[in-house]
Order: sequence, then C-alpha cells, then structure tokens
Amino acid sequence: MRHRVKSKSFNRDTKARKAMFKNLLVNLFEHGAIETTSQKAKQVKRLADKLISRAKPGTVQARRLLERFFGSKQVVNHLVDSVAPAMQDRESGFTTMTRIGRRRGDDADMVLIELVNQPAAKAEKAEANEEAKPAKKAEKAEKTEKAEKKTTKKSASSTKTEKKAAEEK
Repeated sequence: MRHRVKSKSFNRDTKARKAMFKNLLVNLFEHGAIETTSQKAKQVKRLADKLISRAKPGTVQARRLLERFFGSKQVVNHLVDSVAPAMQDRESGFTTMTRIGRRRGDDADMVLIELVNQPAAKAEKAEANEEAKPAKKAEKAEKTEKAEKKTTKKSASSTKTEKKAAEEK
C-alpha cells in the first residue's frame, strides 16, 4: 500500500515532474542559486539534501547512483568534486530559502533557493567579477571621454567651415 507516500503533482504527470525537478537541481548545483515558486523550492530542497548527502563520500558507487539520477557525468562530477566538499562540515541543511515576493502574473510566492556553502570555484568567480566591475567602469568612462573629444573636434571643425563659408559670402 502507498499510505502517506503521495507528494504534490504540480499539475504534471510523473515523467514531466521528475524532469522538472532534475532541471531545477542541475541549475541549483551549477549556479548555486535559483529563483522558483515556494512549493517547488520545498521539494527541490528535500531532493538536494538527499543528493548532496549521497555525493559526500565521493566513491564510485555514489557517482554511479547520482549518474543514474542525473544522466550526465558533467553534473555528477561538479556535484561530487566541488559542491559536496564545500558541505563536508554539515550533516544536513545544505540549502536556504529566501522569500523574494510574489510573481506578477499569477501572484505565486517566489523564493530564492541557494546553497549554504558556495563551492570554492564559484566564490572565486564572484570575487573576480566584483574586482573586474570597477575596471570595466573605468574602461567605459575612458571610451566615453574619447568619444566626447572626437565629437568636440568634429564640431569645432564644422564651426570653422561654417565661419569660412560666412566670410566668403
């Protein structure tokens, strides 16, 4: 008997529901955070905790079980090699949910679900992006200054030609 086994169907059949959760989990592990509805996030949180716990040993058996779930070695390698080591000090609670408001179209509760400890590579990329932002702004400022100088030179040359034309008349 299947007493107390039923979960939410999300108005999808079994295959579509499993595919949806697999895609959400892949995006969560790749990007470190995703934005989704609160009900989907609750279900993804349960699945993510189970998968990270399964990935923590890093054994061949763990990789094979995860590959059977995901169907992709790239996702499994990322999960086992970078996400799971960042979570070694935790027993559970690998994700957090932060309410971000309601969706405009259907007024659904939206949630940001993210990994508690970001993998080292993600943290380094985030720091590199933050350091690169001021440099990019400086480059843009220089480009705009050069463009302004060019336009002022063009306008100055056009005024000279206008003056010559006026003198000739």
